[in-house]
Amino acid sequence: MTPSFGPGPGRTLDIGGTLTVPRIGFGTAQLCRCDPGSQPINHTEQIELTQQAVELGVRHFDVVAFGATSVEHILDILHAAIHPVPADVTIATKVSRTFTGVGKTVRQAVEMEFRPMIETAMDRLGVDVLDLVYLHREDTSRENDTPTAVRETYTSLAALRDEGLIRQMGVSGATREDLKEIGLTAEPIAAVQNAFNIANQADSALVDECAADNIAYIARKPLDGLTTSEKADLLQRVADRHGATANQVAIAWALARSPSIVQIPGTATIEHLIENLAAADLVLDREDIALLSA
Repeated sequence: MTPSFGPGPGRTLDIGGTLTVPRIGFGTAQLCRCDPGSQPINHTEQIELTQQAVELGVRHFDVVAFGATSVEHILDILHAAIHPVPADVTIATKVSRTFTGVGKTVRQAVEMEFRPMIETAMDRLGVDVLDLVYLHREDTSRENDTPTAVRETYTSLAALRDEGLIRQMGVSGATREDLKEIGLTAEPIAAVQNAFNIANQADSALVDECAADNIAYIARKPLDGLTTSEKADLLQRVADRHGATANQVAIAWALARSPSIVQIPGTATIEHLIENLAAADLVLDREDIALLSA
């Protein structure tokens, strides 16, 4: 199931029947450097980078989950850069990560909390409907979950879709058990977003299941951990053979790994953005793919 990376088939993926995105998108977390000791944000530079991304063909922007300190800033950057949002641009958002108090224990949001999250995102982006909304499960405390919790929560979110506020729904930070529970409802899953790359292939079985079920698998953090991975040297040797960078090989490997995969590498520089997008033209041979998949 290795796709072609030439013009046409293999470069884009259909999500849920209404969204078509290039298989390399843009993870926007680095548009806000909010960690202690990070460099101050240059608002103008981040707006310009986002505009350049669209000019270079990026049509899929992924936003961090509500509850993260940077989410509203990132939504504002996207609004300033590309409003009105072009019809062929997909912006994915996440709901359901909520902090419980002083210790900031994360819990699953409840139905009444979804609407203000959705309406805040719509207002800051200046849109009437959100393209793709994930029920965010990663880092969520599951201690008090009942066997039907995710099913009930997903169904509640679907009510906002039925009102016309959401086009497609998915699950972020999903386990196979989450997907089985949601599968018991009549609500479709358009996309799953989990961490997956050469250094972290724990989700391999789920990637294959998504492909079989026509569910887009959005690979988050596709470049994390590569330099410290046991495959770092092998990755570099493959890159040298192709006259590419290790990051480009990592992106090309995931594109070849499954036709269901869409990647959303993040960056804060135009140089790295260009490097990431150029990986769509890199064709790995079967030996490369086998070595990196082992």
